[in-house]
Amino acid sequence: IVRAVEALPRVPAPRKTRRKHLKKDHIEDVGIIISDCHIGQEFSLEETGGLGEYNLDIFKKRVENLQYGATDIVELHSQMYVLDTLHIFCLGDIVAGMNDVGAWSPIYINMPIFEQFVEGVDALARMIEHWLEIFKEIKFYGVYGNHGRASKRGSEKEYVNWDFMTYQFLMSRFKNNPRVKFNVPKTWWIFEEIRSHKFLVVHGDDMRGMSWPAKSLLDFEQKMMTILRDIPDYTVAGHYHSAAELSTNHGKVLLNGSFVGGDVYSLKNLQRSSIPEQKMFGIHDKRGITWTYDLNLKIDRR
Repeated sequence: IVRAVEALPRVPAPRKTRRKHLKKDHIEDVGIIISDCHIGQEFSLEETGGLGEYNLDIFKKRVENLQYGATDIVELHSQMYVLDTLHIFCLGDIVAGMNDVGAWSPIYINMPIFEQFVEGVDALARMIEHWLEIFKEIKFYGVYGNHGRASKRGSEKEYVNWDFMTYQFLMSRFKNNPRVKFNVPKTWWIFEEIRSHKFLVVHGDDMRGMSWPAKSLLDFEQKMMTILRDIPDYTVAGHYHSAAELSTNHGKVLLNGSFVGGDVYSLKNLQRSSIPEQKMFGIHDKRGITWTYDLNLKIDRR
């Protein structure tokens, strides 16, 4: 047997070189989801027994980590194909919220709502300005979350919301820059075609049921399909503070993480923690979403 094996001819080294995508042959867009910043929320390691902490300084550091982490990924992928356009899906809960307008405790909110709003506008503007250095065009899609409500549910229109106001001021800040385009409707959802693929964009607080979040999002998607009379290839949501993906019969549902990670509420009441992370992905004309990353915001990227 040994002699027979030794007599086998040697397999030659591969002659065919790997196909290199010429930049003119392969073009993709980049998508980044930003959600659940909860600016103004604060809790300490002492209060969580060492399991987590969050404050304005930590938020700002995680913004930097997102900026530079995304830039590193773009530089890596741009060696293979063109990445000219960035789509920012901003899903709300930029602010931690006002006292007594929702089912969250004001005990762990240490900043007035107006200051939360100002910090939110500044943080989003800095991210856009940073990414304008590497993208020719940026398209911003903004929906509002439940924490941004300006009054108790049902007492004002849905868009009377600090997230919505944040986006309005952001639009004003870039109104003279033709490279930045905004889609910020008064509705709680956006249905947009990007690179020949349809995206349904929501915050996620309208999903019902206590099942696995991605399953709740799938049920929500099915109901929205009957209302819209159209089928999304991808449904994008936040709210649950847990990054996840679920394949469907026609595409995927994508759940984004948060800037916060595990907080006092999730740790104590749900016995659940999570990594502070945000999603990033590539979008191709024919293949749809081609690659995804969950960017861990705790990792120093500088």
